[in-house]
Amino acid sequence: MTTPTRERRVGSSARHVLPSIALAAILAAVLPFAAPSATRAAGSVGAAAVVVGFTPESSEQIAASVTHQVGRIQTDSAGGQEVHVVTARAGDPSLRFQASLATGDVVGRATVTAQARAVSMDGNRVITAINGDVWGGYSSPTQDAPNGIHVQDGELMVASTDTRSAFAVDATGRATVGPAQVTLSVTGMDMVPYPIDRLNQLRRAGEIVAYTSRFGPRTPQEGSGIEVVLGGLPGPLGLNGAYPLTVLEVREAGSQPIAQGQVVLNGPSGTYLDAMMPGSLVTFATAITPGLEGTRQLVTGRENILTNGTVDIRPRPAMADQLHPRTGIGVTAAGDVVIVTVDGRQTPYSTGVDLDELAQIMSSQGAVNAINLDGGGSTAIDVREPGDVEATLQNRPSDGKERAVANAILLISTIPTGPPAQLFVRPPAATLYVGEKVAFEARATDAAFNGIAVPSSSVAWSTTGGTGSLSPDGTYTAASPGADTIVASAIGLTAQLAVTVQPDTVAPEIAGTPVSRLTAQTSLTAKAVPLTVTWPAATDRGTGVASYEVQRSTDGGASWSGVTLDAPGKPKALVYAVPGEVMRVRVRAVDRAGNPGDWTQGLRFRVIAYQDGSGKIAYKGTWKSTKSAPNFGGTVKYTLKKGGIATFAFTGSQVAWVTLKGPDRGQAQIQIDGKAAATVDNRASRTVVRRVAYVKLFTGTGRHEITVKSLGTAGRPRVDMDALVVVIPIND
Repeated sequence: MTTPTRERRVGSSARHVLPSIALAAILAAVLPFAAPSATRAAGSVGAAAVVVGFTPESSEQIAASVTHQVGRIQTDSAGGQEVHVVTARAGDPSLRFQASLATGDVVGRATVTAQARAVSMDGNRVITAINGDVWGGYSSPTQDAPNGIHVQDGELMVASTDTRSAFAVDATGRATVGPAQVTLSVTGMDMVPYPIDRLNQLRRAGEIVAYTSRFGPRTPQEGSGIEVVLGGLPGPLGLNGAYPLTVLEVREAGSQPIAQGQVVLNGPSGTYLDAMMPGSLVTFATAITPGLEGTRQLVTGRENILTNGTVDIRPRPAMADQLHPRTGIGVTAAGDVVIVTVDGRQTPYSTGVDLDELAQIMSSQGAVNAINLDGGGSTAIDVREPGDVEATLQNRPSDGKERAVANAILLISTIPTGPPAQLFVRPPAATLYVGEKVAFEARATDAAFNGIAVPSSSVAWSTTGGTGSLSPDGTYTAASPGADTIVASAIGLTAQLAVTVQPDTVAPEIAGTPVSRLTAQTSLTAKAVPLTVTWPAATDRGTGVASYEVQRSTDGGASWSGVTLDAPGKPKALVYAVPGEVMRVRVRAVDRAGNPGDWTQGLRFRVIAYQDGSGKIAYKGTWKSTKSAPNFGGTVKYTLKKGGIATFAFTGSQVAWVTLKGPDRGQAQIQIDGKAAATVDNRASRTVVRRVAYVKLFTGTGRHEITVKSLGTAGRPRVDMDALVVVIPIND
């Protein structure tokens, strides 16, 4: 699989190094994390590789012992990829990791940002947050539970009894990455411990699952069988405990209430649950992998990816070798915690990585043990940027927005906000181009990097270099090459930002390809079919986009001819295709400095026009044919009767009905693949020939059918069939 690569152009919105604060005493602190000593054998290593390692394009300190870097890697599988790296150094007692169950209960999901905001407050400020484990699915709320184990503040909230790779933090703040397994059982009067398969997860066939009020107010509605209600639970479930409980009730399974202090065993009939009787005493027990008994926070992931510094993908499903957005977390030999996210499914910006490549990135950042968390559209990272009070989403989720997820991992600073210690200017742009505009803001932090709001009305702005102009609201316009200094003064502090203005030599970019579409209410010429070509608006850092150039080719791209644009500054053009020709369109942008961008080209396609007399069009009812030079092909069929039908089966991705409009033309119903799609009224104040009255665009190329049915409009019953036009994409 190959993906075009693109050089990242760092603009005024890019992140750069935050000027340091003299906090040597804080920076010297060491967080008591320790790397685990994993013993499992290394698995196979795939052929995929990172060929150019992580190159930071920005680096910011977001707490005394935490940095956030953004940059790129190059992989041999898909080119350039966008990567975020957060590193929390060991030894800072003001930092703590927090597992977050989306809504506090199992039923319900929430975005990483929402989970962070729910707990973030002064003295408990979330500075980084990432998505956690995968979950069961979307078909029922029961599937909102994380698939593995979730421990929060020492409470066992969710568990399967499978061994899963986990990120865990104990009461001292020591982080580990390694295997975790929970064992659940219930022991009755016969002193035999009977196994329980899950805690607060969806019950699978033949399983027995325990539910507490942490799951939600009621047991799942799925599954038949019985439920045994155990009472007397003194508090939250621990990781290694034995709880004497009393059988309160035996009832039919499904959507039954769960009260505080209860454990409900849900399972099929014909199991040991049948022998439990109300009033009997049992012991409900939990146990976790030895060494993890003191865990306070734990989230499991999908796969292990690093063990003792070796790439070790276990398990290795097919998805491990596919390119996707990814989220990973690991620890270094010194006990630092490393978080990595890679954006994906957004070529050419970032396609994603496989697990070998994710492991290589983690290893390059010093991780010796690491796991892969949920990825794909779930990959999300929030970071509290310098001067911000709250953490905000930093990456680009592949869904186009944040996905609600089952759980998350939060990194929290416990230092309350103090007095302002530093004022600085954002965005911290070091280089601008002539014509570029930047809206600067003044931000402040205290000595612990807590953001402090600075009212915009209180900021005084000035410049010293004269290469640009600065408005009272902080908007700077780069006017000529040279050096400048932006100065902001507010709340008794002053900040300066050096700016270099360069000539505009950066070409504009179009992040997408042109798309050609048949368009209703356009008219065919005597020999050609019009298509509307659109493309994403270009971006340009300097003087701005001046115009677009559009060209067309009918020989596969060996030669190109220009297309005259009615509005050269708009990302839209009308091109004409001669039926039967194979055409391709390409477009580029030119900025006001005369820099032309790269050509970006659309798919090849063929337009086929079927005349009214084509044998592929089946007519029912009374249709007459007449010759008329203005019509497409010189003829047209028409009906004056209600119920006159023209049906056409075709293979393509677009279809258009071409007809005549006029004062005496009536209505027709359009059916697509046997279903009513639209009612078209062809009445117009004057006669218009070769008019595209209806267009249908399909997702992909397929076999379809269009039907035009006369509705016999009173006083103007005529409906015409001039032509049917089909667009057929051609794979390169």
